[in-house]
Amino acid sequence: MLTILVGQNVDARAKRLEAILAKEREKGSDIVVYNDVNFNKEEIIFSAQSVSLFGMKNVFVLSGIYDNTDIRPQLEHIISDLSESSEHFIISEKSLLAPFVKKITALNATIEKFDDGKAKKKEAFNIFSLTDAYCDKKRSMAWAIYRAGISAGIDAYEIHGKIFWAIKNMILTKKTSNAVEAGLHPFVYGKTKKSAEKFTLEELQKNLIALSVLFHENMFGGVNMETSLETFILESLG
Repeated sequence: MLTILVGQNVDARAKRLEAILAKEREKGSDIVVYNDVNFNKEEIIFSAQSVSLFGMKNVFVLSGIYDNTDIRPQLEHIISDLSESSEHFIISEKSLLAPFVKKITALNATIEKFDDGKAKKKEAFNIFSLTDAYCDKKRSMAWAIYRAGISAGIDAYEIHGKIFWAIKNMILTKKTSNAVEAGLHPFVYGKTKKSAEKFTLEELQKNLIALSVLFHENMFGGVNMETSLETFILESLG
């Protein structure tokens, strides 16, 4: 079973998702959440093809994955498996490309759209200006851009994912000797390697772990992502 929630109206989309999950919790379903940080294609396929014991059902939420062009093809590849599964999979994204929407429609998935007039304002914000400022260790600039992004309606989860990947790439450049070994485009590798020189490997690894902990505390401990991520940016660049 596959449900698609898509649109730029983040608040409306989040409320709808919570309404669906509330009903599933009442049934005793377990909720499993994936984003572009903890996405695991093999694990998700295994879950889709498994049969729950004692009739218990699981609900799998995949959010903020399609926007990551590195793992988008993996999601597109397994969408049929999710649709055919007896488990309930929910994909929540701000936008989807037309060919993918056409493929989903052919699978008879339930598609709900949440659009409003904020789309143009959000498109004007360049989230990579934030990751550039972070990687350059420009604390005040990174914080100011973060606040601007939040004011423009950018989802804090999306920002979290981008910073996570930026740090992960910096760690890669410290552990490899060239772009091919790192699996990165030569331009990206060169730019990232230069930024990585501003951090020690220990700093980067510590920050990556902190972001992972932050994500799990938000999903399962009720910690506010927007506030916690702001604190992380200030403290990790302090």
